[in-house]
Amino acid sequence: MVNLAKMDKWTIGKCFDHSVLPKNTTEADIREGCRTARNYNCAAFYTATYFWMPVILEELAGSDVLPPRA
Repeated sequence: MVNLAKMDKWTIGKCFDHSVLPKNTTEADIREGCRTARNYNCAAFYTATYFWMPVILEELAGSDVLPPRA
C-alpha cells in the first residue's frame, strides 16, 4: 500500500495516467493534454488513436511521461 502522506505532489503524479479520448479531438486538444500530463508528472499519456503519435512524441520529448505503445 502506498502511504500518500510521505509523498510530495510531484511523486504522486506518477500514480496517474492522463488521456484525451474523444475521437473528434484536435491537435490543440492533444497538445494541451500532453502539457497537462507533463505539468502533473503523470506516468503516461493516452489517446484513442495513434494518428496523433508524432504530435505526442514531440510534446512529451524530454519528459519521463510515457507515450502510448503501438
